[in-house]
Amino acid sequence: MTRLTILLLAIMLAVFSAHAQSQYYTTLSTTLPRTLALGGATTAMAGDPLSIGLNPATLRLFPLPVVRRGLVIFNPIGAYSAPNAIPNAEGVFEQVSIALQMMVRFVGLSYQFMDLGVRFCDEIPLDTDRTLFPNKDIFQFHSHTILLRFELHPYVSVGVQTMGYTWGNSIDKFGYSYGVLLRPGSRVQVGITYLDLPTRYQKVLHPLIRMADETINIGSSVRLTSTTAASLDLRNITDEAKIAFLEPHLGLEQVIHPHLTVRGGGALWSKSNRKVVSGGIAILDWNELLRFNRRLEVPNHAVQYSISLEYSQRLQNIYHSLSLSIRF
Repeated sequence: MTRLTILLLAIMLAVFSAHAQSQYYTTLSTTLPRTLALGGATTAMAGDPLSIGLNPATLRLFPLPVVRRGLVIFNPIGAYSAPNAIPNAEGVFEQVSIALQMMVRFVGLSYQFMDLGVRFCDEIPLDTDRTLFPNKDIFQFHSHTILLRFELHPYVSVGVQTMGYTWGNSIDKFGYSYGVLLRPGSRVQVGITYLDLPTRYQKVLHPLIRMADETINIGSSVRLTSTTAASLDLRNITDEAKIAFLEPHLGLEQVIHPHLTVRGGGALWSKSNRKVVSGGIAILDWNELLRFNRRLEVPNHAVQYSISLEYSQRLQNIYHSLSLSIRF
């Protein structure tokens, strides 16, 4: 076990044992564990549909170019969440539709130099989420996301994602993010993303993501070894009047075994004395269990967990995030 692995595990254990005034859980249907574990520094970190941040150019499905190949990911926690939503449905058809949307997490397609997908029911974190599996109807306040990525060149990818935010039983507003991912070297990636949220939904992002509406965010990642990667993000490089102006976020990811990855990260909030320290773990890579032609270009873990400590002299909050997925 390397020193870096021991350090990342120690960070996670220290955060887990820290005393906190409040603990919050995002565990029903989320893409947050990897992003939060890496301190939010994922603007230039490629990932599967349940691991990427808000830069759609970092999406990776099957290795391109590919003639045509589809992907479906299921959320087993959806079976727990669906009954809370179904009583509000009108008729059997809507009940079945809600149940499927809660359990079918992602549907995607790789075709030639394009990745296209729809991610269903991204949970919106709430201040009232104080238990491991909150007993709430996330179908009343969630988002569906359409992701599209083009590989223009082996060293250049562009992407766009549309987030449809639901309030009640229908999509109320749309938000967008646009991104670019550059690969100037075999081990280096540079990412740029722009976020545009609807007016009513300025606070739909997790409080530790720290992305301001209508700002540009940049990041870079470096593969230090075949099993180790480091990433650095700068939030909001364009508008000093908004939150997180030139705010640094740092992440580290270490693959211990094909089925075990540990992560750590942190952030120093701008215009504030708050800091964040995070740790995380990912278990069971589906790529190692499926046939070669079903493997994704990047790791695709069945279980991902993160724990983050937000603290200052007067404040200590802990945020847990958990994601479970099933592929066939």
